[in-house]
Amino acid sequence: GGEARKTEDFDKLKEAMTLREIVSLLGPGSQNKFEGIGFITWRCEDGRVLQVWPTRQIDEKAKYHISLRGENQRHDDVRQLAKALIARLEIAKQNVAVTLTEDTGQAKAGEARTYEVGQTFQKVDPLPRIDFTISKIEDDCVHCAYFYQAPPEGLFHYSETGTLILHNREQCVAPQSATRSGPDSEGDEKPKPESEPRPR
Repeated sequence: GGEARKTEDFDKLKEAMTLREIVSLLGPGSQNKFEGIGFITWRCEDGRVLQVWPTRQIDEKAKYHISLRGENQRHDDVRQLAKALIARLEIAKQNVAVTLTEDTGQAKAGEARTYEVGQTFQKVDPLPRIDFTISKIEDDCVHCAYFYQAPPEGLFHYSETGTLILHNREQCVAPQSATRSGPDSEGDEKPKPESEPRPR
């Protein structure tokens, strides 16, 4: 909330600052006492947001992080994560059986679980986190909206939303904007589909 701060001021933030030091650098923050634990918040003109847990004393070292929410910015990272996580997709009409390569809260590694439009399959821990919510199943493609959360980099926490197409073939993923016959629009390495689709 409040007026956006300058990028150069945000860049001066470092770990182990007190609340007084943060306020001296950025000015007063805003607080919504009716939401969560009442984070004190500052916005940056480049989209970053600083959230500080309230402290009892202004000279007490604060607990805080800087977050940034993007949209389709780290598509290559998400695509590679999907290729590593999804072992197999099997489409039957408006359902898709998803087999993952590792245990999640929803299924064991190697165990197929069936989803339909509107449902979500995900990997939460450890980071990076990825959630795929199925928006459409069409031919041999599963259209998904995703939420991606990267591992923290010091104070910096990054997450994003976007869209992705998952094919009914092992480890073949394309960006939402691409067509099945055209080249991948992002990244240096282009995913190469198998010559034959998996049997249904």
